[in-house]
Amino acid sequence: MKTSFVTATSIGTIALTNYSAVYEVKAEETNWSGFYIGLKAGATFGDDDFQMARTGSGGEDFGFKSGVPRFSPAVPFSAVSNSGRFSAWPGSGTVSQSVFLGGLAGGYNWQRGNLLFGLEMDGSLAGRGDGAVSWAARESFDGGSLTGSGTRISAVQHSARIDWLYTLRPRVGFTMDRLLVFGTAGLAVGQMTLETSAAVDEQYNDPGKGGGSHTARSRWAGSKSSVRAGYVVGGGIEYAVGDHVSVGVEGLYFDLGTSKATATGVGSYTANGGPDTAMSVEPYMIERQVEGGIVRAGVNWRF
Repeated sequence: MKTSFVTATSIGTIALTNYSAVYEVKAEETNWSGFYIGLKAGATFGDDDFQMARTGSGGEDFGFKSGVPRFSPAVPFSAVSNSGRFSAWPGSGTVSQSVFLGGLAGGYNWQRGNLLFGLEMDGSLAGRGDGAVSWAARESFDGGSLTGSGTRISAVQHSARIDWLYTLRPRVGFTMDRLLVFGTAGLAVGQMTLETSAAVDEQYNDPGKGGGSHTARSRWAGSKSSVRAGYVVGGGIEYAVGDHVSVGVEGLYFDLGTSKATATGVGSYTANGGPDTAMSVEPYMIERQVEGGIVRAGVNWRF
């Protein structure tokens, strides 16, 4: 009996010693405190709202106006007619966009029991987006004896892209063994580039101007890159796959406000194959919302 008791005590002591060692290793594996660096890759997506207008007027109709002679500088935005009104350019709308994002991240975690408090900073470069707006129209007209008949071709396009995006975000999480669930919110800073171009081409025979062939051309172009600051919110999960390595996924929403770009133009008018005569054209402006959702995966190395 004494021998059995000693044997059982020895086995129990060995088991407790082994359990303590395993527990210590487990505790060490799930300790999230300290610095980390990582890689992140994913995509940003969303529906961007846009507005398009003549500068200074707020008008969205870039068609012909009535009551003034054709190509009169009194209405300098584009060709005008005393006989008809043409299709308006798209003044507003929504366009879907998705862009690849990839970059680096780093931060520090403080763990107190199952609670985690952290601060993370990340920077990502973006690929080329697909959120372009493109519109075109070909329209015929006949103004009678004063303005003749002809064809007008109009086209406009604009696109927006995120060049880079940085975030600085506190994190608050809850740990469950190797699993970390967290929420986050903070500052977002990004560069947005808007590009736009447009054209109006018109050819017609005008008996009111002595007959013959008449041509008018207008071209616009503009771009602007601007750095915007806003906010970002979201959350995610992270899992420790080793002593110093963890993998995770997160979803974020960011909003950087709106960005604007102005397109300036040049125009010319030719009558009966003669020399070009300069024609002034009014600038226009586009405004694009800078926001979206981000879904990305990453791997972190903890120190």
